[in-house]
Amino acid sequence: LRTHADNIWAIGDVTGRIQLAHVAQQEGLVAVANILQGANKTVDYNVVPNAVYTAPEVASVGLTEGQAK
Repeated sequence: LRTHADNIWAIGDVTGRIQLAHVAQQEGLVAVANILQGANKTVDYNVVPNAVYTAPEVASVGLTEGQAK
């Protein structure tokens, strides 16, 4: 989550990745750990749940059937 500038970190929509609030929250937690603890943590974007709020609701997480095959 570090940018090309050593003292600048980015989370949320500006990263160009998944634009969901819970993803930005996790990115923030990872960024803080990396900044304050000198950790080298990353966010695993392959396990982000998502939902479509329709009737009936539809949700998914992980690989699709085609990707798993």
